[in-house]
Amino acid sequence: MEIVAMTYNAWSDHPANPAWAGRREACARVFREAGADVAAGQEFTADMLADLEVLLPEYRWVGVGRDDGARAGEFTPVFYRHDRLSLLESGTFWLAPDDTIPGLGWNARCRRTATWARLEMRENGGRFCFVSTHLDHWSKEARRESARLLVRRCPAVSAGLPVIVAGDFNCRPGSEPLGLITREWKDARTASLQPPAGPVPTWRGWSRFGLGRARIDYIFAPTGLPVLGYATLDTEAACQASDHRPVVARLKLG
Repeated sequence: MEIVAMTYNAWSDHPANPAWAGRREACARVFREAGADVAAGQEFTADMLADLEVLLPEYRWVGVGRDDGARAGEFTPVFYRHDRLSLLESGTFWLAPDDTIPGLGWNARCRRTATWARLEMRENGGRFCFVSTHLDHWSKEARRESARLLVRRCPAVSAGLPVIVAGDFNCRPGSEPLGLITREWKDARTASLQPPAGPVPTWRGWSRFGLGRARIDYIFAPTGLPVLGYATLDTEAACQASDHRPVVARLKLG
């Protein structure tokens, strides 16, 4: 059976960013356009998630705020279509030496998290584990050590299920952290059985510092899970909602 997975950095409602009130409808349209069964989110805050609960009643989500393990700070939520998927178990760990409590890791500028969910397909009982994460934008050491932590921790939280890892890695292809990740998982873009659709860069480069555009958002699949298709969405809604383009992969769950 096929599932559609997405990763999407929605650009937090920080005062320096364009007002969320003018972007929330577009963000909801992104989910609908993608047709995602499960999605990894980054930079969502509690207020943003509350709005999307109203705008996207077909989805539920799990996750915690990175600053206090409850509501404070940004979330890396896992969204799932509750008409197609049932939640079995979920949790969050921090990308830090002590991954059980809120904390900074390896000279990182921000606290960073990974949220995981074990899910079951309602139609046929197929199960998998989905992980949403966001690596630090500032510290190379933090990105490297976070990748190592993901390699260690994801199998531990999966309970033996296939693990899909998705998120904003703040890394370009060929970087050391991605090399560590791709020893364990395959990049959905390069593994796609159909030619990838859409632009290569996933970060659109909206920044007052004039930083360049890059591919920094990824979906990584287990080696035994076929990637049937891959797309970087560049719709009007995607461009209105965030400085990141959403990434979508169609996967065959055996």
